This record gives sequence, C-alpha cells and structure tokens, in this order.
Amino acid sequence: MHSKDLLREVNKEIEKTAEWSAEIYRKIHMYPEIGNEEYRTASLVEACLAEIGLASRRPLATSVIAEQKAARVSAETADTKKTGSGKNTGRRKRAVLRCELDAIDINEETGLHHASCRTGFMHACGHDIHIAVILGTAKVLSKIKDKLNIDIKYIFQQDEEGNGKGKDIVALGEINENDTVLGLHVRPSLVSGTIGVKKGIMHGASLMFDIQIDGRKSHGAMPHLGRDAVAAASAIVYTVYASVGRKIDPVRSYIVSFGSIKGGTRRNVIADSAELSGIIRAETSEMCRFIGREIEKAANNIAEIYGCSAHTDFTEGYPPLINDYKITEMLKKAVSEYNEYNIISATAFGQNLEENKKILDMNTIKVEEIDDFSLTVDDFAYYLQKSKGTYFYLGSGFPERENSDIHTSTFCADERCIKVGISTLTAAVLQMNEVTSDVKTVKA
Repeated sequence: MHSKDLLREVNKEIEKTAEWSAEIYRKIHMYPEIGNEEYRTASLVEACLAEIGLASRRPLATSVIAEQKAARVSAETADTKKTGSGKNTGRRKRAVLRCELDAIDINEETGLHHASCRTGFMHACGHDIHIAVILGTAKVLSKIKDKLNIDIKYIFQQDEEGNGKGKDIVALGEINENDTVLGLHVRPSLVSGTIGVKKGIMHGASLMFDIQIDGRKSHGAMPHLGRDAVAAASAIVYTVYASVGRKIDPVRSYIVSFGSIKGGTRRNVIADSAELSGIIRAETSEMCRFIGREIEKAANNIAEIYGCSAHTDFTEGYPPLINDYKITEMLKKAVSEYNEYNIISATAFGQNLEENKKILDMNTIKVEEIDDFSLTVDDFAYYLQKSKGTYFYLGSGFPERENSDIHTSTFCADERCIKVGISTLTAAVLQMNEVTSDVKTVKA
C-alpha cells in the first residue's frame, strides 16, 4: 500500500494523538528521575503501551521494550517465519525507534505549570519530549497495524546521561544488523516545525583518562628535599594543551579537557601525590586513542623532569554517532511526501490563500540540513554501530523568543514539536513499509 494512502488514514489520528502525547509529556516532566532510577517513568510507559494494545517487557531494570509484529509480510519472510528462528535474516524489515527515560540533577527554574515536583531534578535534556513522541508514534501506527509489512520495535532506554545503557541494550541482542534504527533529540536552536538532518558523523567519540602523579613530600620551605607532584600535574596540563595539537591534522576536530585536579594536604607542604582527570573528544575512536597515547607520553616525560612518576588509566567512552546516508535520504523523502500530501489536502477544499497558509504552517515540516557536527556524545551511537539508521534533531524552540539550551535550568520545549516528531517518525516508517514488495497476509 502506498505511503500516501496510509498517510490519509493516519493524518487525523496524528492530530489527536499529539494532544494525548502532550499530556504524557507533562506528567513525565513533573516527575523526573535520573538514570537507573526511572521506575515511575517506566511504569507510566508500560501503562501507555498497554492502552495502545502493545505488550511490553524490561530487558533491564528500568528499560522498556515493546514490539509490533507485521500482519503482512513478504513471501520470503513468511518462509523465514516458519523456521521459528526469530532472527532477522536480511529479508525481514524492522524499524526500531528508540528514546531515553532519564532526567538530570539540576533544579528547574522555568515557572511552567507542569514544572518538576522534585527539587534538584529536571528533564533538562528533553527526554520527556522524546518519550511522548515515540509513544505517540506507536499509538498512530497501531491504528494501521493490519496494513504494515514490517515489524516495529520501540525501545525506551534508561540511563543515557550516565553510563550510556544503549551499549547494554545492544549487547543483549535487541538490535541486529538488518534493522533500521531511528532516533531523535530536541534542539532549541531550531524552531518547532523544523527537523535537522545530517549524513555521516553527527556526534564525536570520547575517551576518558585519569593520571596519577607520585612524588615525595617535604616542607614547603625546602622543596629541594621533595618531589612536587602538584607542580608536575600543573606542567602536564599546560604541556598537553600546548603540544597535542602539533601532532594532529589541523583540519580534524578534537578537544582535550582536564576537568579535575587534586593534590596536596596543606598549604606549606610539598605534595607527594596529585590526580588529574579529563576527557578526549574527537571525530573517531582511533583519533581519541592516538591522543590518549600522546597524553600518556607527555605525562611520563613531564613527571620525570620533576622527579616524579606518572601512571595513566583510560576508560572507554562512546563511539562516534554516524548516520547512514541512504536512510537519512529516506527520512527526507518521507517528510517530503508527508508535506506534499498536506499541501494537496490544504488546497483541495478551495480555502483562500490565507487559510491555506495557516493550514500548511501547522501541517508541513521544514527540513534543515546540518553542516557541522558536535563533539558531544550520545549513546545512540552504539545502535548505529550494530545496524544502519539515522538520528535527527527535532526543533523545539519557540519562534520569536530566546530559547535556553538543553542542560540548563530554564530549558523549555515548545510542545508543538511533539506532533512534528510523531509525523516525522510515522512518515519514515510508512516509507520503509512502502518499499516492501511481494506481500501477503500471514497469521501470527
């Protein structure tokens, strides 16, 4: 069935569902929970999925997954289904839609009627919007489940902000190489009604490091009898900032940040130990590791100059988030068809130009190509390491006013972006559905 025919069936449903999703967003926003503690949020998601008619399960303590199996599958897939293997062999299409459940520990200062009821905690990342969008998309697609040729998996993941439980979800086998994975993130610098898309790298990779410097204690008036670990640590910071860039192609993007330095016990005692901790961010994981080796060499050499020793430990961060070119184009095509359908609908009833413009402003989505990428990280990268997909920005800014950035106490999303997110993901799934050929109905 053509995606435009299915759009005709779901278009009014999107409008109604957006209101339902906005109510869910407000409930979640009022009770933010940090990573691995999203029990209330997970329970609310489960209740909403049950209302839609989807069974759910928890692969992790506070992560929720639901699946909608295709009622209509290709002849090849039907044969695969008889094997009972449950594996995606490459002939079976599945869309995977993922969002995050966690908030962060920041005190909200928005003044919203539905502001956080928990002092010191806030959905300052927009994950509450993401949840509302995915639930809304599930609700819309459930209305046409008998006409879909593809499976759909919905992942509501815990702890994106902390230790990146996306890695654990992938390790559990919830994703396979034949899936098409779609994700989104609010972006207040884009106004509501807009999505931002980018092919290729969208977020960088990271690598964390800790450096232990050991020296020898002495009286502050007799530094020659000691080995100053604090002085060595300070010199290491300066040397790394000044020298690492001389080893890297200047057109490549990277950054090294020392976030913590600890050492010493008293103002008049030469410290016998100091600790440095920081993070490397770059375009690739290989680049992060190269910079890490340069930091380790600099730390060892500088520490020796000061008569100290240094030991560097590394902790793996995130891989880069790389969008698939073809799937990003598919997403753009899906939105284009959604817009075309609404333009035809708006002009079909002979409204005047001004009325048409209002209708189109509410029911078309502007697509903005993003040229740059960010050295921030996102654990959606783990999903895209396993399978192909794309991650897009959902414009959440209010037009004609200043919008606070995410991770700030005054961040506030324009709720109208929820409908845009639902429309975008619904159109994308319908575009995937249209590609499937040789279809017949198969009993579950």
